[in-house]
Amino acid sequence: MVLTVEVMVKRKFFGGDVAVGVAFEHLEDQGKMNIRVVDLLHSTAKAVYGESFRETNPDEYELLDHLFRACNKVTHRGKAVFRDDKGAFHVVDDAMLRRWWDAVTKLRSWLRGKRYKP
Repeated sequence: MVLTVEVMVKRKFFGGDVAVGVAFEHLEDQGKMNIRVVDLLHSTAKAVYGESFRETNPDEYELLDHLFRACNKVTHRGKAVFRDDKGAFHVVDDAMLRRWWDAVTKLRSWLRGKRYKP
């Protein structure tokens, strides 16, 4: 799911121009640019599309943030767990996976409807 979200978001923001997408990936790979995907969905989305996913869909935004936190724990510690903003510890279960999937689906629909607003 994390890869799906990353690809959807980066294609939406940087996919229109191949050079922009390649430049962004190169800077990321070199460690010269570190942008969290969920951050793109707030202030960057507001600047580009006139609307923030975080503001219009706060519950789904939080779920996506937790998805990325859990992915980091799986990647670096081999455990499907994460802590929320309040420090509460969560173990990933089937219900959480379903909620994350619903949030990914909502994000997909939201991104499809966005057009650049100068």
